[in-house]
Amino acid sequence: MISCRSVWNTYWPLGKFLFPLGLTNIAPDIADQALNRGITSMNSGDQSTIIIDSLASFGLAISLMKFFAFPLGEVRHVSLVLVHSQKDRRICILLSLIMALGSCAIFLVLGLSVMGTMLIEELHEVKHSVSENTKIILVYLSLTPILEILCQIHAGILLQYRQSVVVGASSLADVAMQVVTVLVLVQTNLTTTNPLLIPVLSVYVGYHTRIAIILIGYYCKPGIQHLLPYDQNSHEPLTIKNMLKFFWPLIFINMVHKISRPIINLFVARNQASSGNSEKAVAVLTAVYPIPRTFYGWQNNLKEVQPAFAKPSHGHRAYTSRERVTFTVGCIVFCMLITLPTFFSPGVPEKVIHGLVGVDLEFAKLTVVPLQIFSFMTLPVASRSHLTGWLMIKKKTKYAAPSGVLRLAAIIIACIVFPLMGLNGAEMGVASLLFGFVIEALTVAAGTIFVWKKKELCQ
Repeated sequence: MISCRSVWNTYWPLGKFLFPLGLTNIAPDIADQALNRGITSMNSGDQSTIIIDSLASFGLAISLMKFFAFPLGEVRHVSLVLVHSQKDRRICILLSLIMALGSCAIFLVLGLSVMGTMLIEELHEVKHSVSENTKIILVYLSLTPILEILCQIHAGILLQYRQSVVVGASSLADVAMQVVTVLVLVQTNLTTTNPLLIPVLSVYVGYHTRIAIILIGYYCKPGIQHLLPYDQNSHEPLTIKNMLKFFWPLIFINMVHKISRPIINLFVARNQASSGNSEKAVAVLTAVYPIPRTFYGWQNNLKEVQPAFAKPSHGHRAYTSRERVTFTVGCIVFCMLITLPTFFSPGVPEKVIHGLVGVDLEFAKLTVVPLQIFSFMTLPVASRSHLTGWLMIKKKTKYAAPSGVLRLAAIIIACIVFPLMGLNGAEMGVASLLFGFVIEALTVAAGTIFVWKKKELCQ
């Protein structure tokens, strides 16, 4: 009979690894609110228009920055799986810097040319002043892709050696320093002379804090750079070909994830247009998205647990496939034990939304069914992440790539079919998202089974 102590000793290292990574999913939302606070710190009154324009400008700039630079975040998975020597690390840095410089060039082109005006002012149909401020912010932030690359590469290496505490601490320190910088700068004359510099400077202070902590962890805990030999003959050397082969499916899937929500918002708004409730339906979606994501979003990091624990690491044993599957199942059960009672208990979902978002109870009642649907999101999310991590171990991420296309197709089909079945509004949007997640997880499962059956692909 297995004792509770042995179970704890077996799975505690996995939980200790995952917990700090889960916190990094929440950190960006906190940082965004802090940066917005820096802009709104100006005196109101006759400057209210300036505040609104500044918020719009920074929001557009950040959204464009995240869109054009999001592939850089996947570099962490490259260094987690493919970097096995100092030589590999240098090649990874070189290739990643080339991509980062490409993102820098895009920011500068948009910020300094008429292309930026066309993309921002004409496509988004905003005022000329908002467009010009957005272009200025893009120029200010044009160096952030290089900083992002330096963070992600070394974060991936730290995760190889199960140092997720360092990675999580760096992200939390990034947010903390952004908040502190905003609080300090709002006391200066920047609030009247150039309020846009407050969030920009805060972003750079946060990045430098994160880099400093990650590099300290890399060089000093416990001398990880010495654990990487100069050249590793037991592994395939990192090349441009195998890096891109591993890299592009992860970028493609991430891109599909980012466009799924705007597509759902569009279908929901059009679905309710005839009844005049478009704004309310989209508002319900906006209110409910962040709350369940807090419960299941951290499970996306399960794909990083697989490579880190599939092999022995600096005195720590490798975990078997059964142990890793059991841990994933435990994460699903843990999440559902929280979400099901919370969102299915009478009166509780309304109180959660009312307390956290601050909406009235009548509006909060509209969020109950969407939140209940979200309760089951943990099943496909955790399963997909676990299986994607297994494909990363085998360096066969291309077999996960079709899941992105099928997820998008499933969401669009569901948004068309569900209204015919009587499901409308926000409920239709969340149900379509769940359906897309399920199809995506099944597709990744099919790819995993195919690779597992083909023994030569598992070598």
